[in-house]
Amino acid sequence: MAALAVSASASAATFDILADHLATSAYTVTLGGDIFGVSPPYTNVYESPDILKVSIDGGPPVDLMVFCVDIFHLFSSSTPPVTYESNLVDTNSDGAASGTGHALSHVVSGEIGYLAHLALTDNSAEQLAGIQGAIWQTEYAGLTISGGSSLLGHYVDLANAWGAAHPNYNGYAAGIVHEGATYQAFIPSVPEPATWGLMIGGLGMAGAMLRRRRTATA
Repeated sequence: MAALAVSASASAATFDILADHLATSAYTVTLGGDIFGVSPPYTNVYESPDILKVSIDGGPPVDLMVFCVDIFHLFSSSTPPVTYESNLVDTNSDGAASGTGHALSHVVSGEIGYLAHLALTDNSAEQLAGIQGAIWQTEYAGLTISGGSSLLGHYVDLANAWGAAHPNYNGYAAGIVHEGATYQAFIPSVPEPATWGLMIGGLGMAGAMLRRRRTATA
């Protein structure tokens, strides 16, 4: 499966997030290590994608699965709508503003996109948790992840294999970033912007109660 390459000049889509919940709350992990001289600011977190209730470009609300690509910022839907825009996954969001920070290589961004799109077929709770953990592991060199899904290593290996098979990949995966650059950045699981409004309720995921933040209770 090829990761989606998006032109930086493509017109941005607007995502008004009305509510959110975790796809699964069964897996928590401890984040550690050193990321460009900084420790992860949030150490005990849920290893799970989010399910967003969104209106895309003013359309009717739909459910959209997204994976976190930003461990340096939190998310809150307590005062909806929270407006996001489509953007390239080209930094690791460790800057003060979400969507800014150290640049990602084309291949690493492609690996992240590849992993996110695996959720279209690998959608058990443990698979989704493993994919989320692998996205973080792929994105952040020096990050350590303890606990969580036993499939983490499997998905990291798949990402590495994709990168080895696409050494000349020169695109970036398509993500969404907060309009105010305050909340964490995401990457949708569906590969094409034109299909970001597809309903995903039939995937049989165990939704958790609405959670204002990804961090697990200490």
